[in-house]
Amino acid sequence: MDPTQDDSELLLDENEEDVDNEDRDGNWEPSEEAQAKIDRMEAREAAAQQDVTEVPDANAAPDLVLPSTRSPKRRASSVSSQSDSATTGSGKKCKKSRLGDERKKSPLARKEMKDLTPEELTVIEEPGRGITSWRHKGILTTFAPSTTYAVYESAGFPGYAPNHNGGTGPLKDRFNVDEYRAIMETRPGERMYKRRVINLLFHKRYALGVKVHVVLTKIVKFMKDNALVIWYAGHWVTYPEDSSYGVKEKKKRKGLHDPAIKKYAELITELLKAGAPKTILYEPGIWVYPVKVCPWILFDKSEKKPDGKPYTMAEQLEILDREEPARIQW
Repeated sequence: MDPTQDDSELLLDENEEDVDNEDRDGNWEPSEEAQAKIDRMEAREAAAQQDVTEVPDANAAPDLVLPSTRSPKRRASSVSSQSDSATTGSGKKCKKSRLGDERKKSPLARKEMKDLTPEELTVIEEPGRGITSWRHKGILTTFAPSTTYAVYESAGFPGYAPNHNGGTGPLKDRFNVDEYRAIMETRPGERMYKRRVINLLFHKRYALGVKVHVVLTKIVKFMKDNALVIWYAGHWVTYPEDSSYGVKEKKKRKGLHDPAIKKYAELITELLKAGAPKTILYEPGIWVYPVKVCPWILFDKSEKKPDGKPYTMAEQLEILDREEPARIQW
């Protein structure tokens, strides 16, 4: 690719044609939607200055965690993952421990799910200081657990997850196989790729150098080839185990996710070694593969629209992506 071409023509893969488009000339101005993403990317950078996670490569960007051979230091266990049987010592100590556990729960997390009212099943609690267990649409939720790759989630992405003890079961009950299959038939990964930002907003093409251009082309190709699994990572559903479709999809998803997240880290390392500045990762057109998958918390069936009908999964997806746009790389 010629380094003298327009700055706005950089983020294309090797098979995409360079067609005339008034939105991609030298005087390109971001739309309201693109500007909103720019603002969020700048917020990621600010957050990254305060929440730096372990990065094995010294040249890696502050909000990116690459695969590491070392196990990261883990968060303290959340109260909701502890069991009474694990408590030892005198009855007095057990009582004190239970009281401490209760203080780490939000008001709704202290209630049994069967005791929640229809109104409470629509609430998304915000965990305050010291709270490690809360409810999101009735689902018992905690902070996303540490993984092989990171302790904290990539900046800008939701950092919560359903708790395995009381959260995943109800999610399986809320899953609708037919509605999910209909969503997948719309090829959400391809749609996400087609509406991506293709312009460089924070960097000048001529200043990056040919080596960086080559790696950026590889990254865009990776985004195109792996758009589905990147969408999966932003919309990680809990499949019902009694569904053959769910079992098949879960296996397919894992087979795509494991190699993709490693390949992404390799490409980012290659990009930085080619001489790209760390800030290149704040370009809206370069997708971030979240170091932790982002669970999709489905609505309870009792939650209705104004017309009295329950929300379909497609309608829930539209709401989710609007409220947490990082899931679709916006």
